[in-house]
Amino acid sequence: MKILIVDDESSQRDLLRGFLANQGYDVLTAADGEEACSLFSREPIQLAILDHRMPGLTGEEVLKKLKALNPMVHAIIITAYGNVDTAVTTIKKITAFTEAARQKEGSAEKAGKYIDKTLSSAKETINEATR
Repeated sequence: MKILIVDDESSQRDLLRGFLANQGYDVLTAADGEEACSLFSREPIQLAILDHRMPGLTGEEVLKKLKALNPMVHAIIITAYGNVDTAVTTIKKITAFTEAARQKEGSAEKAGKYIDKTLSSAKETINEATR
């Protein structure tokens, strides 16, 4: 599996890259959204780990661009500035991206099912955290 890590913090990129490479994954890194989109257009990436808050394009904006190129790509959005409102808003946006990809690409159905399961899990976690 080829994984793309996108984070403006070099120490975070290096930490994640080292860990994942030690697990046997092929890892690419980008310092910003533009670099990520460029790499993504040239490489067969299956998973993108995106920092939510970066200068230039946010993680959500990068994800939207990646989904436009390949609706099957899986993504994890990370942040050091998280709160429940940010998580809920992001999940809603990702759900919208996924739905749009499903309507555009019939072949994205399997990815959509996987993402739906992931989103359901994330929603349950958020609901438990806000009780």
